[in-house]
Amino acid sequence: MRLINASEHTWNFAVSDYSVISKWLKARVDESLQGAEGVALLRGALDLVRRVKELLPLCDKADAGLVAALPSTLTRDALELPDTIFDVSDDYDEPA
Repeated sequence: MRLINASEHTWNFAVSDYSVISKWLKARVDESLQGAEGVALLRGALDLVRRVKELLPLCDKADAGLVAALPSTLTRDALELPDTIFDVSDDYDEPA
């Protein structure tokens, strides 16, 4: 099945190899396209496609940010963080 105006990029959107639109449709393969139930199913499919189309630019931007960040090793020093977070000095009294 192919939804009209769903680009290949939208259709192929996947999360952890889970093809979102395809799996959504396959999970509803036995549902009727007749009457109010069919209308609700088609509206659901179109809503899913619309939501995926809205997410794609954000996902692409996040992917670009990750690709740009991967070569840089984030160190505590580069992030201007202290060497330690917790003071584990000997003057700590454990509860009795």
